[in-house]
Amino acid sequence: MLPDLSWFLLPPLFSDLQKATQEGPVIIMIASQYSCDASIVLSDQNPIHIPIDIMRTEVSKLSSTLTHHFGCFDYQKKLVGILRKLWYDIVDPVVQTLMVPNVHPGSRIWWCPTTGFTLLPLQAAGPYKREGDNLPQIYISSHTPTLVTLIRARKQVSRDSSSQHFVAIGRGNPVKGRVLECVAPELAVVAEHLKPVTSPFTSLEDSDITVQGALDALNHNQWLYLADLNAKSTTTI
Repeated sequence: MLPDLSWFLLPPLFSDLQKATQEGPVIIMIASQYSCDASIVLSDQNPIHIPIDIMRTEVSKLSSTLTHHFGCFDYQKKLVGILRKLWYDIVDPVVQTLMVPNVHPGSRIWWCPTTGFTLLPLQAAGPYKREGDNLPQIYISSHTPTLVTLIRARKQVSRDSSSQHFVAIGRGNPVKGRVLECVAPELAVVAEHLKPVTSPFTSLEDSDITVQGALDALNHNQWLYLADLNAKSTTTI
């Protein structure tokens, strides 16, 4: 038996998949016709199961609401309502569970959403109240489609560690929708801080952004920064 084919057509060992959590726990989100659940995969213990008090139909409805009302005059109000529901029904139970195995605030966590959860902005969930922290103030969220993908990506980065390629993308003047005045200054700040320490640094703005150009940038850079929010709008939340 060839060494590389010893596990051919067999499922990967959990001990191998667990390597994906070396830089932070992975939260797998599952929505089925029977229930919605979260499974937290940690590096040093068995997965932790969390039943989520929401049905798959509700998950689909939240996704539809996000896309259906995009661009409407009260979209921001609707968005905040959705982010609050995501917090109370889905994300807060996960955060409370993460605190038990001492995943300290400020740590990186990895979301691995499946089915309807892939369209929900879990990383932005929060109570959005003066006295409470939103998820971005508690943990640093990243995403991965699968555990295997994350493991392979880290192997690729280790091979390319001699240089760190960084791309920043921002569209302050969308074809449809209002102008986002803070995008250009934000990209300028990012460039100011990163150009001295990364090589090369690429910035794509407005007319420079094409579908193919963005895909090429994703394929040739280890780091990506997206600037697509208007800082002025956050004061009204």
